[in-house]
Amino acid sequence: NTVLLGWPTDPERAESFGATLRVVAGLNRSIVAVRMPDDPDDPWDAPQGTVDVWWRGKANGPLMLLLAHLLVTNEAWRTRPIRLLRIAASEAAREEMTRHLEQLIESSRIRVTAQVIVAEDVAEVIHQTSRGAAVVLLGFEAPEEGAEAAFFAAMEHLAGDLPRVILVDSVGGMELDI
Repeated sequence: NTVLLGWPTDPERAESFGATLRVVAGLNRSIVAVRMPDDPDDPWDAPQGTVDVWWRGKANGPLMLLLAHLLVTNEAWRTRPIRLLRIAASEAAREEMTRHLEQLIESSRIRVTAQVIVAEDVAEVIHQTSRGAAVVLLGFEAPEEGAEAAFFAAMEHLAGDLPRVILVDSVGGMELDI
């Protein structure tokens, strides 16, 4: 029920890649797209840093958190802590969001640290907070027809210069009550 793809490094491929994402989503399949440098130092070596899951509370969140958990069950990744991160528009929203994330963590029984950051510039916060991460998980939705280039540019802007990003589009239906 899940398709694994490589994220293209060439913006010229945005239109065909977006069309592929739409087809996969239309087949009611989740999508996991891996965005990595063309030539990693050692693809089998787990990089230092955290496993950062950027939660927006939509259908992608549970699958992203489960993927992070599965990743750190691998022996090479076992010492990498998972951070569940969320951006709040105001200080007033931070408290409620923090409470929600803590309830989610408790019900999932996954070892995670929650952090809610108050900010307006989402991309800047992701870049600054996850700069030292081993891998970052971000959610997305397949683009509408004709919006492929804008979608690709927006996701590239969110991922920025982060070296290892896993982009997830979940069909949903997954619960974290393990």
